[in-house]
Amino acid sequence: MFNKAISLTRCVVFFTAILVACSQSATPTQTSLPSPTKIPAASATTAPSSTPTLAPTKTPTAKATSIPTQTITPTVSEKVIACPGAPDISLKLDDWAMVSMDPPLPNKIRSQPGISGELIGQVQPGENVLVVDGPICADGYTWWSVHSLDGLEGWTVEGDAEGYWLVDPISAWYHLPKPLTSQGVKTYDLRELKISADTALIDDISGDYNPLATPLPTPQTEETPFPDDPRYSDFGTASYAAHSIYNVSGTIGDYFWVYDLEDPLSRYYLNHMSYDDCTQALRNNLENAEPVPEYLDPFCGLNGGIPLLFKAGVKPIQFIGGEGVRYLTASGNYQTVDHLVYHFQGLSDDGRYYLTGLFRPILHPYIVGDQLYGDDFGWLLEWKDGQYEEAQKSYDYFNTRIEELLNAGVVSLYPSLDFLDAMMTSIVVK
Repeated sequence: MFNKAISLTRCVVFFTAILVACSQSATPTQTSLPSPTKIPAASATTAPSSTPTLAPTKTPTAKATSIPTQTITPTVSEKVIACPGAPDISLKLDDWAMVSMDPPLPNKIRSQPGISGELIGQVQPGENVLVVDGPICADGYTWWSVHSLDGLEGWTVEGDAEGYWLVDPISAWYHLPKPLTSQGVKTYDLRELKISADTALIDDISGDYNPLATPLPTPQTEETPFPDDPRYSDFGTASYAAHSIYNVSGTIGDYFWVYDLEDPLSRYYLNHMSYDDCTQALRNNLENAEPVPEYLDPFCGLNGGIPLLFKAGVKPIQFIGGEGVRYLTASGNYQTVDHLVYHFQGLSDDGRYYLTGLFRPILHPYIVGDQLYGDDFGWLLEWKDGQYEEAQKSYDYFNTRIEELLNAGVVSLYPSLDFLDAMMTSIVVK
């Protein structure tokens, strides 16, 4: 399913934009070799005679779901066939490639694209690198300048005649909408708190207060008859708790809830007729130096939930009168990571209010979408007879890598999380 590199030596590269080089350890003498040749990325007609020919190729198209007014379009690029003596080129600029794990050898990173370049480091098998420059043909190899998640920058080899060393590229298949620019901040004076949001992000926040569904029942047991209330939901009883629900509209949308936990019955309803207190679990988690993703319950206070692929980008949030955490989730209703959801959960310092909100869609450049269901998509396999198990492995592998990139903070998102984080930190509990 995945490209295998079977050479016994490699070279690789790391993070930001400095030109560095990488090469193989079993190297011929350098004196009789020509100078490195840069392959033009834009047009074959400008390439010198020593460079390979270019073949036009169009990136696949797919539809992103729930995109707010902007249109996402695929890019058109040109693919270099090969460098002399090297295998066909499979990468392009802005790809995230992985150092092959077969054989389990690191890729070497050099200061220049050639075997004479100074060795400045190496990238381990299974690590992701961003392709930022190249390709350059030198010494019978294809060289790319790359950045690693650890901040290493330099030049490395894509592979040799026996296999690829940089494999399974993840491409930016879509252009994100133009980044938001601030248009001024508006403050909303709500029942329990004040909150401010940039008008470029949020058009309006409005909602209603719902009191506790019934008087406190006696005795307070699960056997107490459940009341006949119009807010009842087959998915849970959180809506029976005393709470305000605010509709949020704008570039992103959805809801923001504020639960009043002063009455014990409200907390009981919030936990779906259970004493397993999800808000106390959140309080305990916020006491950690860094909140633990596995202990975060994105559906605390919601009537229902969905399967998740992962939680990523966890960040503590401080606001006036309380503290919380934000993070991103990817829905398990999609085979690969589609749009993301921004979750916020917080507690007032006095323990009275539990705040939770989800905002979507948060878009990224690596949406695959419907392409997977019609055909193989590069190294991602179609879900069809004869390859279900391998297809699932390819999806899981893709999602795990996107999660790693999100946790490293190297994925461009729309809208920027800075706008949402600023909205959450602006909260002032009354």
